[in-house]
Amino acid sequence: MALDGEMPAEERGDFEAWLEANPEMKAKSALFADDMRLLRETFGGILDEPVPERLTGLLTGRQARPAAGLTRRRTVAAVAAIFVAGAVGGYLTASSGLLMDLQGEDVLAENAIAAHVTYTADQARTVEVSASDRTYLESWLSKRTGLRLVAPDLTAEGFELLGGRVLPARQGSAALLVYKDQGGTPISVYVTAEGEAIRTGTYTPAVGGPTAIYWQDRNFGCAIVGSLPGEHEKVGGHQAASLSGSSDFCRASHQRLKSLSSVPSSTRVRSCMRRWTPRGVHCICCFLAKRFAITWLTVDSTKAVETTSP
Repeated sequence: MALDGEMPAEERGDFEAWLEANPEMKAKSALFADDMRLLRETFGGILDEPVPERLTGLLTGRQARPAAGLTRRRTVAAVAAIFVAGAVGGYLTASSGLLMDLQGEDVLAENAIAAHVTYTADQARTVEVSASDRTYLESWLSKRTGLRLVAPDLTAEGFELLGGRVLPARQGSAALLVYKDQGGTPISVYVTAEGEAIRTGTYTPAVGGPTAIYWQDRNFGCAIVGSLPGEHEKVGGHQAASLSGSSDFCRASHQRLKSLSSVPSSTRVRSCMRRWTPRGVHCICCFLAKRFAITWLTVDSTKAVETTSP
C-alpha cells in the first residue's frame, strides 16, 4: 500500500515517521519505489493502447485469425513482461523482509481475534482454568508466559471473568483471559511475551466481526478483543457527541492509557492509536478502552510467578 500510493492518508504520516526513525529501511523503501516507477514507465503505456482486435472479436463473436508471426511476437512480449514483474516482485519480497514486515503489522491482533473467535464459540470449553481460583489462574498464566499477569476485575464494567487458557505463540506461550457481560457477550484479553517493535493500533478483519485494540513493545504484546454491537455504537456516539465531536473524549482516553500507575516502570505501555469508524462518530479504540477498562492490566516483563501447571 505504501509503494502503490494506496495507503490511507491518516496512516501515511505514521509510516513516514517510522521510515525517518529507520534510515536503512527508508533507503530500501526509496529503492523499491524507484523499481515500481521504472516498471510503470516501461509497461504503463500498454493500458493506453487500443483493445486488440482478437479480444473485440471474442466479445462480438467475430474472432479473426491473427497472423502467426504477430501472435508469436505478442506471446514472447507477454512472457517477458511476466518474467520481469515476477523477478522484481521476488526481489521486493526477499529483500530484508520490508514488505513482509509492513504486511505483518497486525499479526498480534490477528492471532488474538483468531483465539477469541475459536474459543468463545464453544461455551462449554472456552477456558482451561476457571476463575473460581483467581490466584491460581493468575500465577499459572504468569508462569507459562513469563510475564506477571493480574486479571482485571471488570465487575463494575458489567463483565464477569470466566477464566483463561494458554495458547501457543511463535516464541513461547500466550495467555487468553475471557470475560462475558450479562447478556453473554464475550471479550478477551490476549497477552504474549513476544514483541519485536513498538506498535499500537486497532484491527477489524471483517465487517461486523470482532475488533482488536492492541499495543506491543519489544518484550510483550497485548490485545483486547470484542464485538461492538449496535447499541454500544449508539452509546459511544452519544458519549463522543457530548464531548465536542469526540476529540476531547479521545484525548482523555489516550491520556488515561498513558497514566498507568499500576504498571511497573520497567514496562512501557503505549497509548492507543486513533482510528475513526466510517461514520466518523467516535473512535472505536478509545470507546473500547473506556468500555473494557484496559487501564488495569498489570504486566511486568521482569518477573514470573512459579507455580505448577494443571
